[in-house]
Amino acid sequence: NHQGCDGGRLYYDGCACVVVNGDVVAQGSQFSLKDVEMVVAQVDLDAVASLRGSISSFQEQASCKPKVPAVSVPYKLCESFKLQMLLSSPLKIQYHSPEEEIAFGPGCWLWDYLRRSGASGFLLPLSGGADSSSVAAIVGCMCQLVVKEVANGDEQVKADAIRIGHYTDGQFPTDSKEFAKRIFYTVYMGTENSSDATRNRAKILAEEVGSWHLDVSIDGVISALLSLFQTLTGKRPRYKVDGGSNIENLGLQNIQARIRMVLAFMLASLLPW
Repeated sequence: NHQGCDGGRLYYDGCACVVVNGDVVAQGSQFSLKDVEMVVAQVDLDAVASLRGSISSFQEQASCKPKVPAVSVPYKLCESFKLQMLLSSPLKIQYHSPEEEIAFGPGCWLWDYLRRSGASGFLLPLSGGADSSSVAAIVGCMCQLVVKEVANGDEQVKADAIRIGHYTDGQFPTDSKEFAKRIFYTVYMGTENSSDATRNRAKILAEEVGSWHLDVSIDGVISALLSLFQTLTGKRPRYKVDGGSNIENLGLQNIQARIRMVLAFMLASLLPW
């Protein structure tokens, strides 16, 4: 059940396996955009029965159970064993690195949520810091997974991508950056206190991912709020470096954070329009 867990907010990050007497003989993918994935193996059920019969605890448990009646029917659920039939050999279990799990798990979940929600895409206030940059990278990974699955011939992923990306005239996503430009918006909300380093980091990362990137200064909005506060109270708060108190400093920082939140909400609502 790769596609979420019962349509909720969980993502099952295991994989389908066939295990015979403790040996993995077939393993599915741990992270996938496929709706359905089937894992097939050739196994010998007599080998399983033989091993269980050789373990004393199973023998004791079986001796305490009532005998199950057998009913003969003219049908077979299993193929007749043939000498030329090759049994599936034990495999080396495939594990993802922690970095791959961090990228693929949330990336697959984001795609599942996007295709079911009917939304137009994602908006991310990209500050150039570690948190927002990680989220941007995960969405970029999601776009790469979608393009790769479309190239592999998955018609369901292709249909979802065409619908979400508003492709027309038989077009479909073939480049992850071009697809990201259609569904992923990033915005750097700088102030006079922001550094050129974080602004440049945000811009470079947006270019690498392929998002539609905006750069805006929110100083005007902050100044308008402070002017309104000064009109109401006759006082204008100052940052701690300018001689203000802790209360003033914290209030000014919170104003910036809340303005960014409201601006992000407005952009997320209206940019698709």
